[in-house]
Amino acid sequence: MIDGVKNIAVDKTGTVKGFEQLLDSILGHKPESLFILACEGNGLTSEQLNPILKQMKIPIFGGIFPSIIYNRENINQGTIVIGLARRPVVQIIPNLDLHISSSYVIDKNLITENTKTMFVLLDGCSMRATNLLDSIFDMFGSELNYLGGGAGSITTLKPSPCLFSNEGLIQNGALLITMDNPSAIGTTHGLKSISGPHVITKSRENIVETIDLKPIYHFFQEIRKSLLLPGQNDNFPLVSRYFSFGLQRSGTENIIREPAQILDDSSMVFGTNMIERELIHIMRADEEGIFLSLRQTIEQIKPPRMSKGMFVVFDCISRKWFFEDRYNELLDILYYDNFPTIGAQTIGGEIGCNIDNHIEYLNRTCAVGYIES
Repeated sequence: MIDGVKNIAVDKTGTVKGFEQLLDSILGHKPESLFILACEGNGLTSEQLNPILKQMKIPIFGGIFPSIIYNRENINQGTIVIGLARRPVVQIIPNLDLHISSSYVIDKNLITENTKTMFVLLDGCSMRATNLLDSIFDMFGSELNYLGGGAGSITTLKPSPCLFSNEGLIQNGALLITMDNPSAIGTTHGLKSISGPHVITKSRENIVETIDLKPIYHFFQEIRKSLLLPGQNDNFPLVSRYFSFGLQRSGTENIIREPAQILDDSSMVFGTNMIERELIHIMRADEEGIFLSLRQTIEQIKPPRMSKGMFVVFDCISRKWFFEDRYNELLDILYYDNFPTIGAQTIGGEIGCNIDNHIEYLNRTCAVGYIES
């Protein structure tokens, strides 16, 4: 960053005029690139923004999300623009869902011997995010720290123009952004296994039909009803407020897979492909457990006090729904030692590294990174 927090500007009007004023404010500091986070509630269109984006002379990247984060504040209407002191390399991956094969063409020139970090921003309503991440890891392996998440419309849950680029707003695509900035990445969800392991016994793409040879919805309902505490209301915009599924992983947290829809009172639809014979757990959310897990993650990646950098956060929108009025407590944890903190509530999934630096696509998780200037 140039002069640290002076190069982060926020507009809460959500208007085209406010967007243009933000850009002018940051460009006055002569940054090498722009990172843009905007709210879906702004209602801004490609027709309004593309002429502005296409005239930018420096690299730009970012996304439109359900809501965004600035320090301790969750913003539902507005835009954040961050001026970066280093020039990244950006690759646009178009048409994620129209890609026939399971692999994508990743530009090997995205990294040099000095590259440390890759941001991956994608249309969170695409069904092929995991295929893209597999292609990225096949190309670059564990050489990089990975961080990112899904942008897009929580209102329509359909691909939309949601990624900022020098070519305008991108729909149903992805941005790969590499930079020389050192970073430390952590991911956490804080949910605990309360049943399992079980086995996915029948699935097709992102639809699971049976677990342990039983219809998954009936299986899930039996466990959920037996474990709800007195007075707990499990109503939720998705399937369950308190319970999710977790793919078993050794040596680290299970990977959460959040069911998004129920089919015929039998099958469940997920945001990514679910593979037969994988081991899976029923996971339970507890507010204090999630807070504790996040504090531990921040402790693991926190920088020295005199460092110059910022925290970047991609937090699942369902975590905001879960905490409701207590979500500000989570933001207080993320805003560590007054370091500038920016981020977004994601849809589709969050992107981070596991303990082996393998890139992962996550659900109901917070992916947070400290990015050095």
